[in-house]
Amino acid sequence: MNWGLIKYTETISFDYINEIFYSVQRNIILSASNNYQESFNELLDFTLSSLVSKSFGKSEASFSKSATFLINIYSNLPQQYKEIFVERSVSRLSHMITIANYSEEIKNEYASLSYLSLINILKVALEEDNHTVFNIISKSIGDDLQNLNFDQNNSAEDLLFNFNVTLLSWMYYLRFSNVIDYSKYDVRYLEAYFDELYFNSNDSFISRFYKLYDEIDKGLWAINEWEINKPPTDQAYFTLMTSQWLPFGLLIILLKYDGLISTNNDYSDIPLNPRFKYQLNNIKENLDIINNNKDITRFLSEQNFDEKELNNELNYRKEKIIELFTF
Repeated sequence: MNWGLIKYTETISFDYINEIFYSVQRNIILSASNNYQESFNELLDFTLSSLVSKSFGKSEASFSKSATFLINIYSNLPQQYKEIFVERSVSRLSHMITIANYSEEIKNEYASLSYLSLINILKVALEEDNHTVFNIISKSIGDDLQNLNFDQNNSAEDLLFNFNVTLLSWMYYLRFSNVIDYSKYDVRYLEAYFDELYFNSNDSFISRFYKLYDEIDKGLWAINEWEINKPPTDQAYFTLMTSQWLPFGLLIILLKYDGLISTNNDYSDIPLNPRFKYQLNNIKENLDIINNNKDITRFLSEQNFDEKELNNELNYRKEKIIELFTF
């Protein structure tokens, strides 16, 4: 297990309760491995209705354990059962996010833990280049999350922002590291989210992005320990740093969704994260990588530009980004 997930898992001090969780997890995985579908379905029913649903809104410690419990189960299932598992569990999680969003009685921590489970299951699916599972999840969460109305629930809105930005940034990094076949992934929900993203005069995409960056450094959803490959156990290994992939993903998002940077914004009126001041060199390095990669520049063009028009358009967008980071 990702070490960052331990704090979400080891939340219950009673051994007999922990044994219930581990016993159910073990038996679900065994029933799937032996193709005992009836047993698998019964155990999954128990997991979702008793361990997950009954702890939601009632015990943060139990629900936290349930959220990581689902990640562990998914990671150890054969493909056929992974599809069955996500079809049933993901709709339950996204429905819980919806309930938490509109309920004044349920704390946002429960929604955050639901996102924890979703984003780490998606991370494992991407690690496997499992577009079938990813697309099942993407459709399910798109149906539930794309129409959320946040009113004054800024914390809930931040959670959705953090989920979508992290997921798409990671996908872009994997795409251009040749880890996944991006063309097979259904990203319509994510694209619609960024196409429609709007910020008022007292906020900006950049300020919220760097707020997310800080949260990741503090351990949000164990994202700061994500790796493309499992680290080897018998040799030295350079850990993948968030600073390698998250700013890269940010730039692809800013270049692809040009409306996220307004030329009319007066950033002196917007509280910018202190980290923002020290990012210019990192941004320039990543822009150089993008400049030298024809695959990336063509990916960023949604119109039928010829090469000269495409270069002019991307240069204009890059100038806007440099101007922003030299503010």
